[in-house]
Amino acid sequence: MATNSAQKRVKTGKIQTSPLTCRKRHVKCDERRPECKRCEIAGRPCSFPRAASPDNFNEVALVENEYFDFPEDHVWVKIPPSLRFAHHVRRKSRRISRALNKIEDDADSVLINPSDDPPSSPRPASQFSSQTEPEPGFLHISLPPVSHFLFEDISDSQTTSTPIGSLAEALNSTLPIYLPQLRGPLRDPEQARLLTVYTEHLSGWLALNDPRHHFSASVPQLAMKCPMLLDAIFAFSARYLSRSDQKMSPLVADEYHYSCVCRLIAALKDIACASESALALSTVILRMHEMLSDRNAEVDLQRHLRGSLSLFSYNANKFGPGSLKHTAFWTYVRQEILTALRGCSPTNIDTSDRTYYVVFDGDTDDDWTNNIIWLTARVINHFFDPSVSTVTSVHQDMLVTLVDNWRERLPDTFNPLSVVMDDHPFPAITYTCIWHNVAMQFFNLCKVIFITSNQSSEANPESVDTAEAVKHTIQICGIVRGLFLYKECRYPGALVNAAEILAYCGRTLRDAKSQVYLLGLLHRIEAETTWDVTQTAEKLREAWSDFLS
Repeated sequence: MATNSAQKRVKTGKIQTSPLTCRKRHVKCDERRPECKRCEIAGRPCSFPRAASPDNFNEVALVENEYFDFPEDHVWVKIPPSLRFAHHVRRKSRRISRALNKIEDDADSVLINPSDDPPSSPRPASQFSSQTEPEPGFLHISLPPVSHFLFEDISDSQTTSTPIGSLAEALNSTLPIYLPQLRGPLRDPEQARLLTVYTEHLSGWLALNDPRHHFSASVPQLAMKCPMLLDAIFAFSARYLSRSDQKMSPLVADEYHYSCVCRLIAALKDIACASESALALSTVILRMHEMLSDRNAEVDLQRHLRGSLSLFSYNANKFGPGSLKHTAFWTYVRQEILTALRGCSPTNIDTSDRTYYVVFDGDTDDDWTNNIIWLTARVINHFFDPSVSTVTSVHQDMLVTLVDNWRERLPDTFNPLSVVMDDHPFPAITYTCIWHNVAMQFFNLCKVIFITSNQSSEANPESVDTAEAVKHTIQICGIVRGLFLYKECRYPGALVNAAEILAYCGRTLRDAKSQVYLLGLLHRIEAETTWDVTQTAEKLREAWSDFLS
């Protein structure tokens, strides 16, 4: 075996010259002699292999054997059989050459074992920094540094590879959060009903910008191997049914919720499991369960959302366009926005320019929708932060420009299919896909926030351009009304997304007829989705009465 390996190495002309120390630790080395930089910093002895002649196979084999030589004073540590090893990789860059079908991977690998120093904890999002300022007019977001090449198909006719962060990778995983193999079909009638309700109805609440249909197709498949994810689905469905079917006890949802949380906590303690997409997916599904629960419990609404960003920034090599975690992230951002709107407070996401940013270079419709979703989070963080002045500032002007540029460059596919004007105070506006509908909801929300928050509107309400704010509010109401043109709403998830947006923007309406029709839209949302709008309607009435007084 050594001779064959040596022959292959001589044939390609690639003889490893890196120090034996770095090769044994499986880390990249600059091969500086007589002591590489990595060993110099760590204070470890740096030993290079003896030079070998490519013409002498035996000599090359001897060099290979020296890889396993250890000093006489080497300390061998007894390792208990229960100890598990985890391999953590932080990828910095990856370039793919299709012509050569090779990958140059600049990665630092840390092998965790008792004899080494413990690995440093993952850097928080605030420590991801860039040396260059983003160009004006480009949108940048605080996300882990991931190259979009990471998810390209690098296989040829003879070799295949599993994309990182994909469903196939998760299904083939042997980590303890997964079953050894897919479970068989569900036999329990109640569980079968809960899974069906999620697949056919509730998955649409999460998949507002999911052209790959991960939440409706991939997540149920993964749940058949991941008990934690299946419990999250059961909890969400049971909570929904407990609000629409008196025969379903709310305790059923509580039991599945508790089971999922216990599994989630245990998984987070395992460094090998903490980066799995199943954790992020379970978290955002639990979040929907909690948002659908007691709407008066402010603390409960934040219970599992607080700190969830770490699930997306940790182990960035599983986060990229098209991955399961990428889809879960945008659901998380929308949930953050809706929670922030309800309390008129900033989100838990750091959207400042100090964090690592990624320029959006995609041109698909879901990329455009993600752009405005992130811009909305940035707008909310700026205008709802009590420490930030509401007077005109450079940063505020930049946000206005970014939102306006987004609208000006928007593809024609975002144009409405129909705009029906009748005796109703709101038009009925329809779009091709749900992500077009949601994108325009967020765009008009940004415009209303700009207008109502500008020039210290609370101290001087007359300074607000009421007509302009009402125009954008009517657009949002028309978008929601367009969802009810059919006997059954095609996109109930868009209704859930619109509930808090209507509550915030509806305060700008001054016409009594428009106010009545807005309350009617909210009650139709509740009838369609069981989403409680009682508190929302009450806040609107208070805002309208304050204006009249």
